[in-house]
Amino acid sequence: MGRSIVGTALFLALSVQPALAQVQPFLDVVGHPHEAQVEFLHNRGIVDGYGYGIFRPDILINRAEFLKIMMLAVDGSEVFSVVDRHCFFDFAGEEQWYWAYACSAKNRGIIDGYPDGTFRGEQTVILAEALKMAIDAWGIRTPAYPDGPPHWYDPYMDAAASKRIFDYFPYDPGHLLTRSEMAVLIVTLADEIARIEEPGETPEGVFCGNGTVEPPEECDDGNGENGDGCSSICVIVPEPIRHGALKIEQRPFSSLSQSVGSENVELFAFDAIAGRQDVFLTGLKLRSTTGTLAKATNYRLMRGEQLIDTAVPQAGVLAFTDLSTLVQDGVMSRYRLLGDLVDDGTSEKIAIGFATNDLRYVEATGVEDSRELTGIDTDFAGCDQSICWIAVITETAREVTVTGKGNLFVTQDSVPVRSRQLRAGELTPTLLRIKMRAEQENIEVTDIGISGAGESVDSLELFLGSSSTPFAVARTGQCDAPSSSMYCAQTELVVAQESNVTILVKARMRTAAPAEISGDTVALSLTSATTPLPAIQAFGRGSIATLSQNDGDSVSEGEIFIGASTPGTNALILGPTHDVVASNIIAIENSHSDPDNSPVPVGSDTVAAFSFAASPKAPGVSGSFPVTIDTLRFILNAQNVKIDPTSVTLFNVLSPSSVKGCAASADTGAITVTCSNLEGSSVSTVIDQGESISLALRVTITDSQVSSSASTLQVSLASLGDRAATGTVEWNDGATTFSWVDLSVGTVRSTLYKTQ
Repeated sequence: MGRSIVGTALFLALSVQPALAQVQPFLDVVGHPHEAQVEFLHNRGIVDGYGYGIFRPDILINRAEFLKIMMLAVDGSEVFSVVDRHCFFDFAGEEQWYWAYACSAKNRGIIDGYPDGTFRGEQTVILAEALKMAIDAWGIRTPAYPDGPPHWYDPYMDAAASKRIFDYFPYDPGHLLTRSEMAVLIVTLADEIARIEEPGETPEGVFCGNGTVEPPEECDDGNGENGDGCSSICVIVPEPIRHGALKIEQRPFSSLSQSVGSENVELFAFDAIAGRQDVFLTGLKLRSTTGTLAKATNYRLMRGEQLIDTAVPQAGVLAFTDLSTLVQDGVMSRYRLLGDLVDDGTSEKIAIGFATNDLRYVEATGVEDSRELTGIDTDFAGCDQSICWIAVITETAREVTVTGKGNLFVTQDSVPVRSRQLRAGELTPTLLRIKMRAEQENIEVTDIGISGAGESVDSLELFLGSSSTPFAVARTGQCDAPSSSMYCAQTELVVAQESNVTILVKARMRTAAPAEISGDTVALSLTSATTPLPAIQAFGRGSIATLSQNDGDSVSEGEIFIGASTPGTNALILGPTHDVVASNIIAIENSHSDPDNSPVPVGSDTVAAFSFAASPKAPGVSGSFPVTIDTLRFILNAQNVKIDPTSVTLFNVLSPSSVKGCAASADTGAITVTCSNLEGSSVSTVIDQGESISLALRVTITDSQVSSSASTLQVSLASLGDRAATGTVEWNDGATTFSWVDLSVGTVRSTLYKTQ
């Protein structure tokens, strides 16, 4: 077999010359971004596709395929001269088609294989590997590195960059190559590319018509002439191919669950492409492969979004007989079968495929010659006629499980929410967490109604999980019926089938008259009542059916269940109680300068200091609302230490001479120290908004180590952050007195004194 060479610098000019247009272009490469490079290799006999005029440009290419094409481009037919075709450890058993190419490349030093002596031809080739093979094959110079390259592939990446290869590829050595990218890489890098001569000029011992399809044959047509009967879809005819041809390829789909009554369900789809001339698809017959066609109705055949035809099942067949839809030469078209699932209350499966038991399950005619396309070759099995003009490739049919109507279960989320103090004019922390779970189909929630906000709340904002943007806002004026106690939001929230969605509810507090709303409480809830305003309204996205409100039995029948994770009666979803404040204490911290583990002092000493910070003023709020502390209850833990209980005093560190006496419950052990009636005393306990003060405790230690064992002394404020644990700090915002503080910590400790 002869060989000729052409420089790739001439590629763009040569690729459009009639002299190279000797083979039919691949049908699925027409208009592709890499069409020119693929067809250049095609015209030189380097690539021959998958038959039926198909190249599949966008699927990944493996090492064996890449090496074959590259070696043909480098050596042409000389690649077949290699004698040893068992040159890798994994080349054992019956010889495979790619062994000759791999062993030829190994003999030339282009590849070495893996350290274990294998070639692994089935692995997808990455850009770095492809560049190494191609650069070594054509002897392209690579740069030297004085200390060696940082990575084995760096010389090849740098050499490729000088060839402007990265105008076409990402600079990523691990990039997985597609078949069309392979063509781009070879054409861009090669200084010269071999030509595989026309069919007929075959290697010695190989001849057309010998009953075997051999390189470079497209098919075994019995002669070496081009265009006389061996077409790019490999059908044998007694005359030059001008008759229309049609290829249909069923699309694979994963299984699907849809509820009864679902509309526009995609049950089946296929791609169609014509060859030689445009073709009219005139008939199509489908049948059920699982279940019965009666499970759906309103069958429509669509091309894209265009309705092509409708059909009614008859005798187990869905026949589209009035078709006249154009399938263009070289242009792939997608066809889809849509149907509406019958709402008959039963659950079963349905799958639809081609009616291959009918010899004319696909019918078509050529647009130019009006000749009927006869003979259907299904899955390369041939047909009972001498000519197969239609090729059909099938896939396992999509199985649709038809289920009952969906249900929605709404419960309180398991993540706890603690009581909070809600400041006027601000967006609160999370006040309520709701979990929704959809069953049997995707559920769209259209209305959410939340009670218990009170007049101090302007609106409720609803967030999905950790999102910082609300997906809905609930207000009193948005309910289906007038209500001053329920805040309602209209939503398009979709809860996916068999999945959970968590909703966080926060309140936007009123800005006007903070003193008037101070002392109000907020306890958000979802009512268990189904009338007049239910908490949740929703419909099934598949069934397009409105979900019923819970009827109270233990059967799920397309219903909404509130406060229940399984079918049963509704239960109120009630969040914790929160207090509305004009301002509040937002932080308490140790502010004593003595470090921990200092020795227990003797005599009168300041043994603790705590800073108290007040919330800043919210935007839009008129007036100032300082916090005033009236009572503090400390725990003075004096272990092996004695104090004078009458000596305990409290003072503001900015004015240490102004003190207030405190009551101590004992002289040793866990001593409760109560400093009350601080408001109006000489000790300043007023905290302006956005500011802080530091209050200190002074006590006389009469014995710093009662016995020889170690002694400790520490003051703490305990039982903080719990609305039910009151009395540690009593304070007011100028309008209301509160006996708890909203902190995330339960205890704040001052300096730990210790004497060994």
